[in-house]
Amino acid sequence: VGMDDFEAFNDRYYRSTGDEVLVQVADSLRSLVRSTDVVGRWSGDQMMAILLDTGAVGARHVAENVLAELSKPQPQRTEHFTVSIGVASAEAVSKATAEAALADAQGHGGNQIIAFV
Repeated sequence: VGMDDFEAFNDRYYRSTGDEVLVQVADSLRSLVRSTDVVGRWSGDQMMAILLDTGAVGARHVAENVLAELSKPQPQRTEHFTVSIGVASAEAVSKATAEAALADAQGHGGNQIIAFV
């Protein structure tokens, strides 16, 4: 999960607000996966979720739920942002595959999911 145009977001709302939004995204991501899954910061404005015992279809479903939830207006949040999500299955997974899927999602306008499964 990567924040779209996060550098511009930080420039507009300042880094402290950007940091708060990253925490909100991480909290939302944690709330949308099972307690047995692993959520962490990948780098910069990117989060990752390792969905244990989940196939490609299930991972895509989780990604759709995450995108839908993060796209909703939040009463405590005045800033608007979008995210892009890259999905890779264990059969096709590598760091490069997941990053390529995310880059592809952001490169095609953001606020979407690209899955390499």
